[in-house]
Amino acid sequence: MEQVCERFHSPGGGGKEELRAALPAELSRGRWVRVFVSDVQLHSTAAGTLELRGTFVMGRSKAFNLEDLARESTLGGERIQGVLEQEADGAWRFVTASHRAVSSEELLRIPD
Repeated sequence: MEQVCERFHSPGGGGKEELRAALPAELSRGRWVRVFVSDVQLHSTAAGTLELRGTFVMGRSKAFNLEDLARESTLGGERIQGVLEQEADGAWRFVTASHRAVSSEELLRIPD
């Protein structure tokens, strides 16, 4: 959570503590969690501010062996948009972020 600013807020009104509470529950739903970056774009919007847009593919599996992997796995994706600001200590931290689920077609689209 070092990359999340104390001033963090989401469009739904949650702050850093709500995010901290939600992550363990999300991660504990499956035996393994894998995250693959499909597409990330960073743009400077002002001095000391960056906007991030990215698509992330996430997989979960309860499989204990290779033969069960396809049957026991789920795949999903999220489109994440966030704003980072450079703080006094020089570190870049998220001050806001939002996400939405992506469709299978969007998930498998290869970026240009």
